Amino acid sequence: MERTPIPHERPPPLDSAAIRRALLHARIRWFGVLILGAGLLLVGASALALPMGSAGWFDLVLAFLSSILGLAVFGTHNDTAMAILRDHRDSAHGIPERLLQEINAEFLYHRLDLADLRAMPGFAWFVTALAPTITIVALRSLLW
Repeated sequence: MERTPIPHERPPPLDSAAIRRALLHARIRWFGVLILGAGLLLVGASALALPMGSAGWFDLVLAFLSSILGLAVFGTHNDTAMAILRDHRDSAHGIPERLLQEINAEFLYHRLDLADLRAMPGFAWFVTALAPTITIVALRSLLW
């Protein structure tokens, strides 16, 4: 027989705005993978063009910076989403199953790391704006 919870034992009300923010960060993090892939292609193209003289070291550095920023986009949005979900994990009825499984796996395997996460949405959006800009500059520098 299931016991009925006492009113003061209920989880805090679902903060749907926070859950929506976490879902947005969880989706946007995959943009970082796209930027990483583009950056790695640019690194390869720059490395191949370097001996032929059609690219310089600056092109290679920009391409490498682009790929690093792709990792930063993924990492900052992932950490922000996980930090928000960590704080609202008890309100599981508002979190999609795939993200709930991900946060539960994080609690299971990386509990201490998860406890140290901080949501930094401002920095995540700054890196997200910077990454495609550097990627476009790297591409333009390589092509012209």
